[in-house]
Amino acid sequence: VRRPTMEPLAFRALADAFDKKVQETRRTQDAKALVLTQMRASNQRVFRQTALPILDALMREAGAGVILDRAAIFLSANAIDITDIAIARINAVLGDGSQVSTENEP
Repeated sequence: VRRPTMEPLAFRALADAFDKKVQETRRTQDAKALVLTQMRASNQRVFRQTALPILDALMREAGAGVILDRAAIFLSANAIDITDIAIARINAVLGDGSQVSTENEP
């Protein structure tokens, strides 16, 4: 709207300032996204390490040879699904996870 009434050099200065602001915002958002991605990966590793002994014991109790992720299963019989039991046991041990240490994480 303002461009037709502005001198080209004045408009260029405003355009450059806007572009600089956009680029800085993108860099800031990219840095935030990277931190979140790293935190998620770290939290997933800690969860797996902490849940492994619980799931291992449950697997032995159930006589199972494998525990699968539902997302990787095409078809299954619900009669052997121990997901709810696994979730309940992990929740009983981990609670909300606030007591799980991530200090040893790289």
